Amino acid sequence: MRIHFFNRRTAALFILLGCTIVAVLFWLLADGYRAVAPLIFILGVVGALVCSKQKIRNPFTIHREKLGSLKDFLDTKRFDRQEKLLWKKEIPQIITGLYLQHIRHYPERREQAPDIVPPSITAAVITREGFVKIILNFNEYQFQFEDRGDRGSLKLLAGTQTALSLALVKKFDEYSERWVAHEVEDFSIGPWLKDFKALADETIAIIKRQAKEALEN
Repeated sequence: MRIHFFNRRTAALFILLGCTIVAVLFWLLADGYRAVAPLIFILGVVGALVCSKQKIRNPFTIHREKLGSLKDFLDTKRFDRQEKLLWKKEIPQIITGLYLQHIRHYPERREQAPDIVPPSITAAVITREGFVKIILNFNEYQFQFEDRGDRGSLKLLAGTQTALSLALVKKFDEYSERWVAHEVEDFSIGPWLKDFKALADETIAIIKRQAKEALEN
């Protein structure tokens, strides 16, 4: 399928318009040219009629397949730019840390120690599949974490849509092991970024409050 920016009707219109302008100019230049002006106009009309009947090879025709390839290329470039911005803002690291250190414990903590759960979390449950679902700022999010030895994955769903999908690797040191965000596999820009930025700030405030209370006691 093709998308046309230039067709027979447009070509005929250009021919008629051009001949009309030339005929008017000849009519206005001098008396000696006025006899030619009607002829030029008639030629323009005939040319336009002939052109409108002929199939013109369109130099501005774009195949939809090529247009699709161009769109895919632009989407890829946009994805790359946005992905770089995610890493610059440390979004993969923040989401990974929030989930592993805090969010996956929210279902239990809301029952046993609700004071250390941010107030923006109004619900937290474990689904039948073993994933963690939360309500954050009245928005539903679900975390799907998979442990495959030294490799893993973490997917964040906003409702039913994938907000962020990460490939994780397990890092080892002398005393411990930890999961680290390794690659952004998929993501979409949306309100979830603002929600989890606010959640990270709330979590930091709770940690500071706990540290202060520990020192006072």
